Formats: sequence, structure tokens, C-alpha cells
Amino acid sequence: MAFRGRPATRFFGQTTAGRATSNHAFPLPDGGVLRLTTGAMLDRDGEAYPRGITPEILVPGDRDAIEAAAVWLRSIL
Repeated sequence: MAFRGRPATRFFGQTTAGRATSNHAFPLPDGGVLRLTTGAMLDRDGEAYPRGITPEILVPGDRDAIEAAAVWLRSIL
């Protein structure tokens, strides 16, 4: 997420899962554990992505995202 919002930066691939980025385990008296999300990563503009990051260039799972990124890079050079 550190690169999100930078000029001339593109994300390639599929939408991420949007998993929580900071979890904490709280021990319970009966020996169990309660895990809670206690924080989330933010991009440079302070935006969180609880439903995942959708790339600008969607690449189906059966294609190579690296090749798609290389094609894009060659087009801007």
C-alpha cells in the first residue's frame, strides 16, 4: 500500500482479499483465545482497504501479471 497514490504507479493482478493487517490475541480465562482486529494499514492518503485493493490493470488468474506489467512499462518508456 505504500505505493498507492503515487504518480505513474499501477497495480496489476487480481483484487486482494482485504484481510486485516493487525490482529491481537486476547487470552480468555477458560484457556481460549479471542483474536480481534486492532488496526489496519493505510495508504499514503490515509485510506484503508477493508474489501481489498483492486488493481488498475486486472489480470485473470491464468495470465502472468508480471508480463502485463512489463508491457505497460514498455509503453510508457
